[in-house]
Amino acid sequence: GGGQDERLMTYMPEVAALTFFLSEHWQYPQLRQPAWILGARMLFSGLDGTARFNDQLKIRLDAPITSDVQSVELNGTAYNVSSSRPFVAFMSENQGFFSWDKRFEQTPLARQNRLPSQRDVVDNSPFSFGKQVRAWYRSVA
Repeated sequence: GGGQDERLMTYMPEVAALTFFLSEHWQYPQLRQPAWILGARMLFSGLDGTARFNDQLKIRLDAPITSDVQSVELNGTAYNVSSSRPFVAFMSENQGFFSWDKRFEQTPLARQNRLPSQRDVVDNSPFSFGKQVRAWYRSVA
């Protein structure tokens, strides 16, 4: 596929590894949702906020490799885990707010949550805000 999880795993190797090893499909591995991944580090820069229109991949020379590692105990065993923010993956039910030809005018609005389709409250609309809230709560509950 070409969704956000596929793009994010390019930037975060830990996400890539879990995508391949935890996928239920051997030929087309997909990150299963919902997923919380602790310790995933952003090793490249250039990721667009929408994960749709990406810049060129550039190695982050300042990316922490071992300097941010914390010891975490789980079931009596200590593990070294990056202290980076958790990566949360969930299935969005309302993708495709705008088309490719309108990306330059609508992406800035979407990043500021000012795109009218982001606030659509009609239940049977494909862009219903309620569908996005439901997807988020299913993943974090």
